[in-house]
Amino acid sequence: MRSARSQSDVVGFVIVFGIVIVGLVSVSAFGLSALETTRDATVAESAEFAMESVNADIESLYTGIAGSRTTELNVESGTLGVGDRTSMTVSVSGGRLSGTETISRTFRPIVFSGDRTSVVAENTLLIRDQGASGAAAIEGPLGTFSGERTVVPMVVTEPTAVESQTGGTLQVESIVTDATGRVFTSGSSSLDVTVELSGLPDNRATVWRRVLNERLAGVPSSRSPPCTTPSSDTVDCQFETNTLVASVVTIQYDIR
Repeated sequence: MRSARSQSDVVGFVIVFGIVIVGLVSVSAFGLSALETTRDATVAESAEFAMESVNADIESLYTGIAGSRTTELNVESGTLGVGDRTSMTVSVSGGRLSGTETISRTFRPIVFSGDRTSVVAENTLLIRDQGASGAAAIEGPLGTFSGERTVVPMVVTEPTAVESQTGGTLQVESIVTDATGRVFTSGSSSLDVTVELSGLPDNRATVWRRVLNERLAGVPSSRSPPCTTPSSDTVDCQFETNTLVASVVTIQYDIR
């Protein structure tokens, strides 16, 4: 009887010990996963806040409130760098024009990159890109869209050097190096305008198309919706307006 009882005690101890170990492993696994999720969310939130400051300073430079800006931001465990080149083309015809006038520029957006999220400041549009989970507009872009008068911003951000900085407190020093503009007015008929953005990653192209379609709601267009994606990296918008202002501001920036 004592031998059977001893065996029962041993078996019981093994079962209880096994349950405790399984419980500790499960708690550790779920706990670490929760900590990682919280950490990622904190980094993404911090990045958005920092990039909102960068985008606000770019807007100040574009609107002429300032000629130069220095933005200080903490990127924690992420990387602040230069994005791939994006092209923007504005084509205008009709009205008093005898042919088609075209204005084309390329620029390099400012990009924060984290483990799972990137935040991009691109032509006054701030985008949160979460890869397979999709992307969304945080704020912007600037511009006025109507059938009477349309202002299209072309903010040409160019780095002094194509480089990136990781972690800690960094600075983005920006200065306006050129500012020009073209004004097109219609005569007896309205202007036909095409705005094209190319060189965009898939997620950002989707955001640009969605945002511009929202901004162009109610504006006369030969198609519905006015903005489409003829290819995965291109957004093409067509609409009509009586007056078009293409405002081009070149901003040189340095990441330190």
